[in-house]
Amino acid sequence: MVVRLASGLCLQRRFAVDRLNLLTVYNAVMALVYSVAVQPGDSVECLRAVEDLELATELFAVLGRKFPASRIVGDMVARVIERFRVMGRRAD
Repeated sequence: MVVRLASGLCLQRRFAVDRLNLLTVYNAVMALVYSVAVQPGDSVECLRAVEDLELATELFAVLGRKFPASRIVGDMVARVIERFRVMGRRAD
């Protein structure tokens, strides 16, 4: 939810690029990754989580303009997305 809200604000150009938003997006993404990794099973929830993580990579790219470390976090999230997709294909 936080990621979708922040993405919407970013599209409206109302998203402030500051440390507080970086921390908020980071915490939301880590909680999302943990919840999907610990409770696999429902493919619909996993697909929605992957969509949220893709939005988060875009947000980290925007935040990367001011905070270069967020680009690294965005790359890590992109790798997690790839792993989730591979795991989803194996489950099918």
